[in-house]
Amino acid sequence: LMPLACSRSIPRLQGRLQDSLEEVDVAVVLQTPEGWTYDGRIEFPAAGGRSGAAVLLLGGGLGTDIDWTSPGEYTIDGRPTKDAATISCSLRNAGFVVMRWQAIRQGDPLYEQNPSMFEAPSYRQTVRQCRAALTCLREHTDATSTPIFLIGHSNGARRAVLLMDDGVDIHGIV
Repeated sequence: LMPLACSRSIPRLQGRLQDSLEEVDVAVVLQTPEGWTYDGRIEFPAAGGRSGAAVLLLGGGLGTDIDWTSPGEYTIDGRPTKDAATISCSLRNAGFVVMRWQAIRQGDPLYEQNPSMFEAPSYRQTVRQCRAALTCLREHTDATSTPIFLIGHSNGARRAVLLMDDGVDIHGIV
């Protein structure tokens, strides 16, 4: 496997943030070996309600925004879809640490012109994104004792199976 990068806008969660009694969101940036960067977020529930497990959300298709609103932007009643945000909120309320990311690279010229469009990466690039996200999640949790589960939608589920085939310690996939 190729080394992957993960940067964060605040220091690694330890001490006071790790033990915070409030929910904490950490902005992260993933980088694939091609040099493409992606905005992400790790969402921590309040310390008192933590389950001790983490979930990595893997969006479908070749790319979605962080809330999974694109490409299908609206529900039948006209409200914006935000499936990843909804799933993340439920998981965090149940005590899980949750990571999700925008699978549309930073500076994508098509996306900047029209949020319904983006430069589609290859399928292999999307798998490398998932590996970078998993590495980043492990960097922000106690990788030796935090069970990690994967939830994948559509092609995200296919990528979840590939991550399990990598031999990494994943406790389950949905």
